[in-house]
Amino acid sequence: MIISDVTRRNEYLGNASVTSFAYGFGIKSETQLAVYLAGALQTLNVHYTVTGVGVAGGGTVVFVTAPGANVEVVILGNTDYAQSSVYQVEDFPPKRIEDDLGKLMMLMQQHRELFNRIFKFGAASLTDAPDLPEPTAGRFLRAASVGPLVMDWSAVVSAGSIATPVSLADGGTATAAADIQAALDGLHTQKWRQGADIVAAATLPLGSDGNSFVVTGSTGITAVSSKADGTVVVLRFTGAPTITHGATLQLSGAVNMVVVAGDRLVLWRANSVWYEIARIASTTVTTQRGYLHGLTLSNNVADAVNDIDIAIGECATDAIPPLTMTLISALTKRIDATWVVGSGNGGLDTGVVATSTWYHVFGIKRLDTGVVDVLFSLSPTTPTMPTNYTVKRRIGAVFFRSAGGLMPFVQDGDEFMSEITEVFDSTIGVSATLVPMRSPTGVKCVALGRLNVINTDTGVIKVSSPDEPDVAPVATYNTSPAFDAKGDTVNIFQIRHRTNTSSEVRFRASAASQDIAVYSRGWIDNRGRV
Repeated sequence: MIISDVTRRNEYLGNASVTSFAYGFGIKSETQLAVYLAGALQTLNVHYTVTGVGVAGGGTVVFVTAPGANVEVVILGNTDYAQSSVYQVEDFPPKRIEDDLGKLMMLMQQHRELFNRIFKFGAASLTDAPDLPEPTAGRFLRAASVGPLVMDWSAVVSAGSIATPVSLADGGTATAAADIQAALDGLHTQKWRQGADIVAAATLPLGSDGNSFVVTGSTGITAVSSKADGTVVVLRFTGAPTITHGATLQLSGAVNMVVVAGDRLVLWRANSVWYEIARIASTTVTTQRGYLHGLTLSNNVADAVNDIDIAIGECATDAIPPLTMTLISALTKRIDATWVVGSGNGGLDTGVVATSTWYHVFGIKRLDTGVVDVLFSLSPTTPTMPTNYTVKRRIGAVFFRSAGGLMPFVQDGDEFMSEITEVFDSTIGVSATLVPMRSPTGVKCVALGRLNVINTDTGVIKVSSPDEPDVAPVATYNTSPAFDAKGDTVNIFQIRHRTNTSSEVRFRASAASQDIAVYSRGWIDNRGRV
């Protein structure tokens, strides 16, 4: 085989798809190659195979698995140093001599490739065969003397201080700075330290004395003053400004931040735009426990069967300590679809809507983004919360009828007036009878309704809350702790009594077989006020 003057080395970068890589020199055996992947020696017939053995121009290394993107592939000649030929008195063996001379040439090319990768003195150097001492940890190699050259391992010694400002030639800026912060600002870098307080404004004026600021006041913020790209600032608020998403102040999810005192905001500047990195809600008690304003519920006009409108308002969450939750835009939520954030979308926490069933309405909030939404749930205390929503407050309840969908109602504060519905028409006696009123289950409310006493017998009907002691009606009108209804033909009386969590009110007569009818017309629900 002819041995051409070639470098016995080929280098490549993988791309995670190519498995075949050429080598450009001849070999007599597969073992005369050393293949490295990312600096690690690979194993023949395990990691790769070889083609082109005996071909003067070389062949191909084929990997079992394609080298990854930008992974370095190195193929080296690896001819062994053994001589296996034996020459005896025989006829001239031209093939064997050619192979042996070829092997010597391969070894010489292999050495040349190796020498090209080591440090050496130039061709005109007068230095001859320098000796190196044994290495010493923590020291560097230096020329202790020349002529003859003596090398040793030397310790690092301080060269002393340099004058400031450092010149351009020495790698400095050649400019004095008033302080370290000014120098760092000049290098587009900020030291992590607290700057002077700043006042909220339409364009928030960041100081040059730090990158952490307390922001006072409640003026709305729509922009932040300019800083070098790469700057990060931390803002802590003592007021309650609204921060508005915009082209140069981009908030997460394009959602405005309604600040509560104690909230924090982290911003990063790139390409002349401030981007929100994090929003950290205050855990400080910002309002008294039980506070609720607005958030009035009503039947949606366009789809009264399935949709509920929720007016703007705010409330304290039921967390401890309570946090402020503010709905800044009215919402419409569907009870017939699974919850999705935003107005016009589903509001049910789990499952499908059931008929003849009460659903509790919750305001819910994400503390990481400040987003407020509304949720329907069978549970009055533990709704299935959407991902990342962590605080809540029950703001009312709605009834999905067996026919016709959502029951119509009108809310005024804590009072909910609904259609008049007969809930009981039968006789009662001297033992207590619990009558379910048309009011939310799972919570105690004040039931509003009407009692018709139809019996012509003289008697007393006692109406009371299940929370009160069950005491027999007295014979004298209006002497019992609760309302007494005494009549002989048809008498109509108003009902305003607290229910149990099954929405029941207790009725009891002073005589047997007293004929009554009970009508429900609404309820009062304090919705967590204390």
